[in-house]
Amino acid sequence: MKKIIGYFNILVVVTAIIVISLQGISGNAEAAEKYITIDDYIKYIVEQMNWPVDNSSENPYIEVALEKGILKEGDFKDYSEYLTRTDAAVIANRLDELIHLKYGYPEDVYDFLKDCILYENRLYYSTEGKYFPKEETIDTYSKKQFHEEVTMPILGNYFKDDNWKSTGLRTGYYLKHDQYGNIIKSYLEIGVRPKEEDNYVGINPFENNSEIIKAWNTIIDAVRKEKAVLEKRISDIKEIPKNKREAVAAIVAKGIIKGYSNGMYIQNREFRGNNKITVKGAKDVIVKVIYPEKRALVSPDGQLIRTTNLPKNAKDYPYILECFPNEFYEIKYTFMFLTDYKNGTIEKEDYAYPKEVDYDFLFDKYYHYQIKLETGKYGLYDEALSKAPFICDEAVKNKN
Repeated sequence: MKKIIGYFNILVVVTAIIVISLQGISGNAEAAEKYITIDDYIKYIVEQMNWPVDNSSENPYIEVALEKGILKEGDFKDYSEYLTRTDAAVIANRLDELIHLKYGYPEDVYDFLKDCILYENRLYYSTEGKYFPKEETIDTYSKKQFHEEVTMPILGNYFKDDNWKSTGLRTGYYLKHDQYGNIIKSYLEIGVRPKEEDNYVGINPFENNSEIIKAWNTIIDAVRKEKAVLEKRISDIKEIPKNKREAVAAIVAKGIIKGYSNGMYIQNREFRGNNKITVKGAKDVIVKVIYPEKRALVSPDGQLIRTTNLPKNAKDYPYILECFPNEFYEIKYTFMFLTDYKNGTIEKEDYAYPKEVDYDFLFDKYYHYQIKLETGKYGLYDEALSKAPFICDEAVKNKN
């Protein structure tokens, strides 16, 4: 009897070991199927891009990725490891800049224009900027040198069909003085050379429809959005390595990776950068890089936009944010409580719907006479918004 019990116990133990082993094998197989490795991610990108590979090489896909610049030497020690969401974003951002450049512009055009101020349709580039030689001053580095060595190679060569071509670009120094006449800031002013018949030797402004002005606006808006995402829209940004945060912010700002909701009325989202990314998720990222029309919409201040199940008055708003429910948007506006509005005697210039109160509205109605050189495109707009009595939870609480 004891022998029978002994054999039975051994059988139970052996069976348990087999079950545990099978579960381990199943778990590993499930992980292998669910998550993507670094080398498989790179292989998928190379195949989607139809880049030719040398099949005789030991690591043909890795070599192509290094050659194209979407991988850098030292990025990874072991390409067979699972890919994290952070590294998926970094590689995807490099691919996006390779395919679509930096918001549609070469790196030098992007870097130059993002460091310019636009004032009265002329560009002002600080002599402290990247493209002004550090060892030079306005006394040693002439505006003619800057024009020939920087302005024309960057702007002149790229914007070949712009409307300044008939006269050409002109560059000059613009000096800012303090109350005692001391120079406190110096800029390279860039604009259009006057026509001969104008009998004028200054610098004319660019026209509003100039491609240079359009490019400046596109780039400044992109920089602003990325900055907002980096500073305010990723709740766990500190868990991402510092040298990878800007790439992650760029991918979020472009609507390529959404992140995870932190709940209603919470205006940031969790990225979970240290988590492994699934095969499906990784492929979806690359599809959105290659096909921008598939990306999520992101507001100018870096928040995810909702496009379905919209509030009844969605037309009153320029967009609807994902993190606010319909009831938030459907509250009455302050001007609707005014007697003149109820009586129908209010003048249209005395009220505005949310979609109408944008940068252009504030600039045209209030601020055009206050703009100064260093105010920046959104300086007064941001100042106005910071003073607006706009408290989300109180608005919803008092919606009735």
